[in-house]
Amino acid sequence: MRKWLAAILCVCALSAMLEARGKKEEDRREAEQEATRENAGSAPGFALPGECIPVWFTVSDSDSSAQARLTARDGRLVARAAAFSLDDGRMLALLAVSTFAEAGDYVIHGDIDRHGVTQFSFMVPCTIGIKSFFEEIIDLDRRNTGIRTDTSPERLAQIDRLNEILFARNPVVEPFTGPYKPPVASQRRTAQFGDRRTFRHADGKKSATIHHGIDFGIPSGTPVYAAGDGSVVLSEYRISTGYTIIIEHLSGVYSLYYHLDRLSADTGEYVRTGTLIGESGSTGLSTGPHLHWEFRVNGVSVSPDWFLSWGADNPE
Repeated sequence: MRKWLAAILCVCALSAMLEARGKKEEDRREAEQEATRENAGSAPGFALPGECIPVWFTVSDSDSSAQARLTARDGRLVARAAAFSLDDGRMLALLAVSTFAEAGDYVIHGDIDRHGVTQFSFMVPCTIGIKSFFEEIIDLDRRNTGIRTDTSPERLAQIDRLNEILFARNPVVEPFTGPYKPPVASQRRTAQFGDRRTFRHADGKKSATIHHGIDFGIPSGTPVYAAGDGSVVLSEYRISTGYTIIIEHLSGVYSLYYHLDRLSADTGEYVRTGTLIGESGSTGLSTGPHLHWEFRVNGVSVSPDWFLSWGADNPE
């Protein structure tokens, strides 16, 4: 009799344990389905080298974080970006596609996490198109050769400081998603984004570089305006770029203004689109009066024209 009772109790305990496991698995599936309903993501399926891929997230609560990755067909990581929060409750990650990116098929990965646990993931096939860039040779006089080859501690420290800024992400920056506007009234461009340049030095030596922005051929003293709302994170003279302004518009997104004659905005100042920030010139490494204007996203140069055509009201 005791053996039968023991057997019955054992069966009951096993049944209760299996029922508890089944309930736990059911709760897990319901939680996953709920997360899928409340979280969502989207991204465009095409981009060109030198552009951004905006990856949008709809999250279930304010404790969530999100990130995006771009991988090649072989799984190689091409770009990654953490998402930042927007005023409308969505989150956005900007994947910067290098000008060196090869044309072909890629995959965009999006993940929404909460307290370190992935709640929702999605993948979007993406094609990177073909884009060619202009090649040019620029002769440098003795002064510009001296700047180009300057290895002084001061210039190297300025380069380190610039990279420190451009690769920084301020998680609490007030987001400005557009519209962005050109910094000058003139439409005369003397150099394009992504140009492949060879500098021919005064001593006959050569060096290669990429032109990371757009040059506007304008007279010295031309007013230069902020391309969008943001915080001025640098306003100073640099050996390479002369009088320089850098504005942070989004977390990890900066616009840069080089070779100015005069600075009209200070570091730490918050400016609005169209605020006067300086006057154009020919300071630093420059072959003539112009404004150099560029954008950086997580340290990668992106065409200013992409920002002029993009806005959060047109998500894809």
